[in-house]
Amino acid sequence: MKRTVRYTEKVSFCYKHFKRHTCSKCGSRVQMRCIGRLLNLESPEAKKFGFPEGAGMGELRTFYFYCPKCPRSISFEDMQEFEREKR
Repeated sequence: MKRTVRYTEKVSFCYKHFKRHTCSKCGSRVQMRCIGRLLNLESPEAKKFGFPEGAGMGELRTFYFYCPKCPRSISFEDMQEFEREKR
């Protein structure tokens, strides 16, 4: 059984990996982390994320930023909003 992987973010590769991001609370540099969860490919949620039809399992990965100094998780949407306001 082959597992298909989909990502929830529609953010460019350069924005994720090459741009320096800082925490909106303490100002330290953040790390990027990932949460993965398995979905049944026959479920309505799997169809919502564009998985192919059929039986089996698919993995949905969600990336986010994590501040190790003040243990805090920051979504891509929140980080983009913070960076727009910072300009």
